[in-house]
Amino acid sequence: MTSMPFFDGRTGQVHFRHWPAAGGAVPTVSLVFLHGLGQHSGQYHRFASAMTASGIDVWAIDHTGHGLSEGDPGVGAPLSDLAADAAALADIALAELPDVPQAVMGHSLGAVTALTVLAHRDHEFASAVLCGIPRSAVEQHGWA
Repeated sequence: MTSMPFFDGRTGQVHFRHWPAAGGAVPTVSLVFLHGLGQHSGQYHRFASAMTASGIDVWAIDHTGHGLSEGDPGVGAPLSDLAADAAALADIALAELPDVPQAVMGHSLGAVTALTVLAHRDHEFASAVLCGIPRSAVEQHGWA
């Protein structure tokens, strides 16, 4: 069953969804998922279902101005604010599952956000998956 709570983010209430591993199993990984521009976490319910069936907990954010999070749609938040909110969600997931390895995955804007989080907290994640990330963002961090 999916839970859909909120937390206090940099610019207001941030919505997230948590899909626990299927069957109440202890997850093998806690995955923090960050969506792309113009999307929201609910669009990834099929992806989350596949992950949870494989024993992975999924924690997915609605970036500021997206989905159910506060903020004006179409008005981008600073990347530093998005990264702070993503790190806060990672902290929530870690508090719930302290002994489970954590991974971060982002698509497009979410990948740039994940890269920004990793630049400061890479030691906290067992792995990262970055999809549709602009090469310039990777080069900026010296990872190309």
